[in-house]
Amino acid sequence: MSDLPATPEALDLSAAFLEIAACPQCHSKFALDYDLGELVCSSPDCGLAFPVHDGVPDLRIDAARRPADEVPDPAPSTGSTGSDHAGSDSTGTDADQGEADR
Repeated sequence: MSDLPATPEALDLSAAFLEIAACPQCHSKFALDYDLGELVCSSPDCGLAFPVHDGVPDLRIDAARRPADEVPDPAPSTGSTGSDHAGSDSTGTDADQGEADR
C-alpha cells in the first residue's frame, strides 16, 4: 500500500461535478486516474489529462498533460549520446596512455 500515491483524497470530486464536467478541448466526459491524480479526457482522439490538486481540477488546456507526453523515453537518446562520447573519449584516452607508456 505504501507504494501507491495518496491521491484518492485529491480526487474527491463531487458526483454532480463529474456529471457536468467536460474536457475544455473536445467536450468529452472525463475518467478519473487515481494513480496519477488526474482527470483524463475519455476521447481517444484527445486524451488530455488535467491535474487535480487538493480536490480542485486545473482545467486549463496549457496545464494539461498530452497523451504524447507519456511516450518519449529519454533513456535511448541519453544512452546513445553518452556511449558515443564515452567511446570516443576512452579511445582517445587509451591511445594517449599507450603513447605515454612508450
